[in-house]
Amino acid sequence: MEAPLYSYDNAIRETAWVELDVDLDRDGHRDRLAADIIRPSEPVKAWRRKHPGRATPTPRAG
Repeated sequence: MEAPLYSYDNAIRETAWVELDVDLDRDGHRDRLAADIIRPSEPVKAWRRKHPGRATPTPRAG
């Protein structure tokens, strides 16, 4: 396992809502999906800009 590159405790946490084209619960409104975004508050290191980020789907996280 790799050592963390950034502090998780100081991370910036945001939630982005995405409206879907479906109405699975049949309430008459299009459903929305919440995407929780956790990103480092520290400046991005130059070498890290060249590498893609990592997305980890976690249903009911937190």
